[in-house]
Amino acid sequence: MNIGFGRMPITPQKAMTLAGFDRRTAPSLGAIDDLFVSVLLLEDDTGTRAALCSFDLLGADRALCQRIREALPLSADRVWVCATHTHSAPRGAFSGGISQDDDYIAGLVTACRAAFESAERDLSPADAFLGESTADGVASFRDVPRDASTFAMPLRTVALRRAQGEVRLTRFACHPTVLSEDNLYCSRDLPGGSETVPTLWLNGPCADLSTRFTRKESSFAEVRRLGGYIKTALERTVLHPLSAFGTTIRAHRMELELPYGSSLRGEARQRLLETLRTQAATCTDEAARRETESCIAVLERAERDLPASRTVMVGAWDLGSLVLVGLPFEVSWQDGTALEAQAAALCGKPALLVCYCNGYDGYLPHETAGVNYQDLATGYLPEARAMIRRGALDCVNNTQR
Repeated sequence: MNIGFGRMPITPQKAMTLAGFDRRTAPSLGAIDDLFVSVLLLEDDTGTRAALCSFDLLGADRALCQRIREALPLSADRVWVCATHTHSAPRGAFSGGISQDDDYIAGLVTACRAAFESAERDLSPADAFLGESTADGVASFRDVPRDASTFAMPLRTVALRRAQGEVRLTRFACHPTVLSEDNLYCSRDLPGGSETVPTLWLNGPCADLSTRFTRKESSFAEVRRLGGYIKTALERTVLHPLSAFGTTIRAHRMELELPYGSSLRGEARQRLLETLRTQAATCTDEAARRETESCIAVLERAERDLPASRTVMVGAWDLGSLVLVGLPFEVSWQDGTALEAQAAALCGKPALLVCYCNGYDGYLPHETAGVNYQDLATGYLPEARAMIRRGALDCVNNTQR
């Protein structure tokens, strides 16, 4: 197979409000490190191409994804637009929001097209290797007490080796929130502190994983410290040849219409808000207090009239010896690993779940709605969960035909 890699900066050249924290409203003050859009172009043995586009953004919403697909000379099912989910990137990247910045969004499309063209010029034969490792001390479960939140974060990486140097595709699983709501500088966060060779970073099932209990402070020095654990883990990864990687690229995607509109409204919303404010004022457990404060921030958002349903896109790529499954959601670690296991069993090869992919539709709902941040923040009804899982596995099945 042939692969090409291209990268272009997307750091804003003006002050912009950053995304990811409801209560951070002050404009940015500059950048600690540059944001990028990275494109990995894959070309199989028949000449079929596919492009993975990864933005250092909180998310790439459906409007941006559609514009990217229209800008690249590939069929729509062979263009995936993903985000690393950094919480230190502009809020203005989202269409339809109060901070929407049309010039910045247009610049994202232009930069992605330029990165794609750079990847085209960079196309060359490559040998593929797959490795798995774990990085201790980076991520923890953020909704359990500190002393019970340890987690060895799995890293899965595809090393693509060629004459002009190695390129990697690496999937991590953690909210890149070393830089907290107090930070007013753009940054890639964890990916920026972890990279040693050109890497296309993909984020995985991490709805309940973050650096809440592992970071000592909110600074780029701390990004480098935690990123160092990822670097070390990747350097120690034992790589195994993927002999069939890229021999063929088979893609399938589908749109799912999901039940929507679960936000509490009116008096019920206000009653819950007052209850949570009282709990937050008296709570002594850090994890419980942060969870409660997050719920309060969601309920303090302005009420909106929500549609009864909403359409999302799910997809799968079979890359010969590896299957990628793409969802536009934030998925918990338990749910994500279960879906990966089901996908791998269907196709008889490793499966890798990519989240924040081909849209940004918030949290995957629990099967029974509860008073927690994920279920208050999502607009989807609990029955959407099973529909999403079935749709993703249907996509995997279709790539095997």
